[in-house]
Amino acid sequence: MAEDNSVNRHLVARLLEKRGHAVVISTDGREAITAWQNQTLDLILMDVQMPLLSGVDPPNTSAARNSKPAPTSPSSPSPPTP
Repeated sequence: MAEDNSVNRHLVARLLEKRGHAVVISTDGREAITAWQNQTLDLILMDVQMPLLSGVDPPNTSAARNSKPAPTSPSSPSPPTP
């Protein structure tokens, strides 16, 4: 989770942890991208308005595009042939 406000960061982390999620905390978007590059993360929750790198920026960064392959969905079963 990337959040620059310490109160919001603590609140969201506690809510997620109470629901059984492991939370990796970042204080800005760059830290979140670095954590994502160095760890296996299922999801990044990122504040939309932050200094350095906001929640709308990562898909457009070369680090995000080039560091990991895009996830693939499981292939659909082939339709039966008549």
